[in-house]
Amino acid sequence: NMDTREDPVYVVADRDLISLSEQDSEPEATYIKGTGSHFQNVSGTGLEGWLGVAAMYADYRLVADFGWREATFETAYLSDARAIYISAINRLDIVNSGRRSCNITIPLRPEMKPGYPVYLEGTGCYYYIESLNHSFQFGGQCTTQITGTAKRGKFHAPGHTGGPITVDNIQLDNP
Repeated sequence: NMDTREDPVYVVADRDLISLSEQDSEPEATYIKGTGSHFQNVSGTGLEGWLGVAAMYADYRLVADFGWREATFETAYLSDARAIYISAINRLDIVNSGRRSCNITIPLRPEMKPGYPVYLEGTGCYYYIESLNHSFQFGGQCTTQITGTAKRGKFHAPGHTGGPITVDNIQLDNP
């Protein structure tokens, strides 16, 4: 989670934005099950048949919207259910990282690198650069097209209007 707001290379101001299209798709999984081993680093020793430790993490906001969709992972280096649970939280985010994506066109910036987050000033959010495409035409535009994924932005409670955050300002019936 890099903060690139101070780096002018990775900040896209409103005046730089030629086009922006955002896509929102359904998640790949809404819950994930992780399985570990009681023993660490024992592959090939005959202990693979033992019942391992496991943990499950469900994102109930996604479950409420999209139903139960399972993903699984196995790990040989975690032998504690709590560690598998924490890893499951992170892996569910990785599985669903392509859920919120965008296509951005800006003036030419060849110094950008894939994998870094680009900050959009107008929306106050980040997108991680999945791919870049630079194009130019003689007598025309020199542009960089960015395919971004894994939108990251500030969470605002339902009904929040920008004033001080109190229980009275949250309106669950009017998101």
